[in-house]
Amino acid sequence: MKVFRYLFNEQVFEIKLEEQGDSLWVLLEDRRFPLEVLTNSTGQLTFRHQSQVVSLYWARHNDVIWVHFQGRSYQVEKVGQRPGRRMAERQSESYLRAPMPAQVRAVQVKPGDRVLPGDSLILLEAMKMEIRVQAPRAGRIQRVNVQQGDQVERDQLLVELEESEDDR
Repeated sequence: MKVFRYLFNEQVFEIKLEEQGDSLWVLLEDRRFPLEVLTNSTGQLTFRHQSQVVSLYWARHNDVIWVHFQGRSYQVEKVGQRPGRRMAERQSESYLRAPMPAQVRAVQVKPGDRVLPGDSLILLEAMKMEIRVQAPRAGRIQRVNVQQGDQVERDQLLVELEESEDDR
């Protein structure tokens, strides 16, 4: 059984995957459901769930996996010695950085904009996968360091977020 954790809305969730022949059982919190794997290739997994065929796309950088599924992007880490800690630390930063080499597809904020947790700030594309850089907390955009069309490297500073007086 493989165990993964992902961060969504500042909460860490655990996913367990159990392979049984051509089927994949997914345990998510207290729910368990089967998936029939149709294709499993680098960067894409296509499966059938309750007669619906669904694809998800993924890219890996070191021990972090980015998953794009049904219009949303998720950051997933394999469970290690300190599960979820790095994700929580990364989300609490005021300096939002590129998670992997990518191209900037859209800049959705400008300096002075007020943002709420989960607001999409920058849209990146890497390996045909859309990655949304979202605000980890409420605040104001202090600086945007990229523009549409830029190529960014892993850990390159994208946006600086400051806490506004209204948010304290």
